[in-house]
Amino acid sequence: MTLPTNKVPYVDKIELAVNLFAPFVSAYFLFLLRRPVFHVNLRILLANFSIILSGITISRCVILIYIFSTGIEKPPSAVQIIHDSFVQGLQPASILMAGERCIATLFVDVYEKVKGWRITVAVCVSTYLVLLGMSYLCMAWRQNVKDLGDGNFIYLNPSDRDYLAALNSTLLVLNLIGFFMFFFIYRYNLKRWNKDLTKKLGHRYQISENIRTSRQLFMVLIGDVIICVYFFLVILYIFVLRHRNMAADIVAQLLDLGFAVAAIVMPVGFILANSKMRMMFIRHFHLGEGKLNWTRRSISNKPMVFTTAAEGQMYFKQLEKSWDNPKNCPKK
Repeated sequence: MTLPTNKVPYVDKIELAVNLFAPFVSAYFLFLLRRPVFHVNLRILLANFSIILSGITISRCVILIYIFSTGIEKPPSAVQIIHDSFVQGLQPASILMAGERCIATLFVDVYEKVKGWRITVAVCVSTYLVLLGMSYLCMAWRQNVKDLGDGNFIYLNPSDRDYLAALNSTLLVLNLIGFFMFFFIYRYNLKRWNKDLTKKLGHRYQISENIRTSRQLFMVLIGDVIICVYFFLVILYIFVLRHRNMAADIVAQLLDLGFAVAAIVMPVGFILANSKMRMMFIRHFHLGEGKLNWTRRSISNKPMVFTTAAEGQMYFKQLEKSWDNPKNCPKK
């Protein structure tokens, strides 16, 4: 978004400070993703998400510094298009992660052995290039207007407003579809864990890992959906319903600040939610012995406290239950 003219005092300076700090958080998150904490394809998607957040904050820093140094509220078009393309990149993030989790669920027995990282990288790059083209079109449509004064304007080509609404609505729908896909995949894995007592221990272990991974990703996806919905509402209010008043300027300014805050909160929240990343974080910043002193939770999301020996026997008890199941008894 272009910085509005009716600004809340000092918010832009706070935003710049947050934007300058956020890339370091994203860089540290990328550093942690070098470790095999997840399947390689999921790590690539999370890295892509982190790069998008960094792109938003870095390009926004360039825009703000340009505005502060020149006093011109309209930044160079190329920088604005790049910034908008990264913002739009948040929209398909949920459906990409949901697709990866869907494949992990369908091929639970063999997925850990499958790499295919080149395909994942190609999908991420292709998606960004498409969104870059869409951002260029959106800017062309937004600028093809006639200013009537007093905050009023009309589109020189009336269909441009329809195109703008249709494109942003489609991206939001894809984002919501991905989120609900992710939720149903999580529920499906939970049911399989509770019912598939006849399966092998390795099969049940992979299901449990899918459940834990999905639970950790929920925090990221919920934040992604919230900020994407807010972004859509701002676009709808300003460019589709054509309101350019002080309220519109303020909500647009708060949107930019929200992107900056999200670029810090979302990676940090994910690091704290994942036990392996949290342990590395504690060790890197010398916050303790690096021990996992948070209460761990079972597959059913209930608090549990295990001794090391008892935890090591957990899956063997599940295996024993599967042996006791009549379906597993050999036929005479």
